[in-house]
Amino acid sequence: MDELVAKFRETLATLKEVESDRANKSNQLATRNRELNSCVEKNLALYKISLEVLAHLEHQGFWSSVARAEPFTRLKRTEIENLVDEYKDRAKDQRVDEKSKPPGG
Repeated sequence: MDELVAKFRETLATLKEVESDRANKSNQLATRNRELNSCVEKNLALYKISLEVLAHLEHQGFWSSVARAEPFTRLKRTEIENLVDEYKDRAKDQRVDEKSKPPGG
């Protein structure tokens, strides 16, 4: 009878360990899913920014290049530089930082 009780306690301890491990793995999976969803959202945002940049470049015409090269006021050049800065900032906001990744990920 004592041997049976000892086996039962051993099985119970193993079961608790397995359940604890399962809960830990479940939490890790949920965290990874949240991280993956965040990365997917940021990737989509970067894709949209790229499309905007390409669309803007595609619609450049002769007069745009003339205005960009205008040496006196450089208004068009300043406008383009502002757009570039805006696109860089938006892309930087969507970047996934290596430091934010958990160890082993």
